[in-house]
Amino acid sequence: MVRKVIFVYVLIFAGLNLGGCVGDDCGEFGPYQYRLQSLESEITLFDFEAEELLPWSGGVIPFESFAIHFTSDTEVIAQNESVMGNKAYACSPPEPIIITNLRSVRIIADKNYNPGHPAGADLSALFTMAAYDYGFIRGTLPVNEWAALGEFIPFEFLLYPEVPPLSPEEFTFTIEFEFSGEGVDALTITTDPVQFSL
Repeated sequence: MVRKVIFVYVLIFAGLNLGGCVGDDCGEFGPYQYRLQSLESEITLFDFEAEELLPWSGGVIPFESFAIHFTSDTEVIAQNESVMGNKAYACSPPEPIIITNLRSVRIIADKNYNPGHPAGADLSALFTMAAYDYGFIRGTLPVNEWAALGEFIPFEFLLYPEVPPLSPEEFTFTIEFEFSGEGVDALTITTDPVQFSL
């Protein structure tokens, strides 16, 4: 008798996991949620055709290969409940998300970038932001348009200029981020000096 009861429980448990739902939206399953703590950054050579990050060891970098690569340092604040919980019976759990929303990005160079952008002027209108995930670009927008969406920041992303500087000087870029929602309110990142070949 005890064996039969155990067997019935096993069947019910298996049914909940395997046969209890079909499709992408069957049942509740809360997403993993993270809040942003900080950003790590590095200058990288980026192969835009292969969508591949290549190491940069300093020195002159071709303008068309220049990108600033960011990775998000996060902490978990909510996660999926166990399969025995009252909400864990979905077939396709949602993608994990950072619930820290990007509000604005300001990009500054330490030297005159071009006639319309002297040292200290905001260059964000000249830059593109790309969500980069598992070796692929998942979406791109001009930086200001991305910030205007007020949506969550990607776990990994790139910033790169669409307009070259007037001259191939050595530049240091400072990027000022402002956020809303859970996590940090603002972060400032300063790159290593970089010189472009144009």
